[in-house]
Amino acid sequence: MPKKKYFTDEERKAARRADAARYRAKPENKAAVQAAQDKYRAKPETIAKSEARQREYAEARRVDPEFRAKERSIKARYRSDPKNKVKERESRRAYNKTTEGIRRAIKGRWKHQGIKFASDFDRELWLALAMYDGTVCAVTGMTNAEHKAKFGKRLVLDHDHLTGEPRRFLCDDINVSLGRLERLSPTDEQLNNLISLVKEDRRQAER
Repeated sequence: MPKKKYFTDEERKAARRADAARYRAKPENKAAVQAAQDKYRAKPETIAKSEARQREYAEARRVDPEFRAKERSIKARYRSDPKNKVKERESRRAYNKTTEGIRRAIKGRWKHQGIKFASDFDRELWLALAMYDGTVCAVTGMTNAEHKAKFGKRLVLDHDHLTGEPRRFLCDDINVSLGRLERLSPTDEQLNNLISLVKEDRRQAER
């Protein structure tokens, strides 16, 4: 009589993981798995557990040098695999197209530009306008949606370079030109001369 084989805990876990991977790999099961995952993640206790884990990791990352070193080592080992590099690049591109990714990119750009808001609520109001397709350029009247369709990017937030206070939304090229013009500090007469030159160039172009 053959001797009965006893599996270790690790072998049983590995077998269960393999069975689960085979189940998830079948096309007819992918939708059901995704629905179950979404339902689980939407539970209040799951959200609370996830937030608690994130706070725990953030605290460990802040106070424990060994934790930071281990995290860097794991990331470096993961990124050293060419397949993971491609996967991470695709994941980042997909995230950047989401609403949250766009909001994060805009806030990061504002921080880099040194724009200062009166409060977090004030920043969220400006951010809502930046995301709204109906927001218009103060000079051309072009909407956010039109600017995005023509130039591939949204209107930009103009700000005072001395105080950092936000002022208005402008087309990107107009904002750059206005910033350079402000650095020259032109007089009213010089501004009138500039407008006259632009009008004259336009008349010549139309002939």
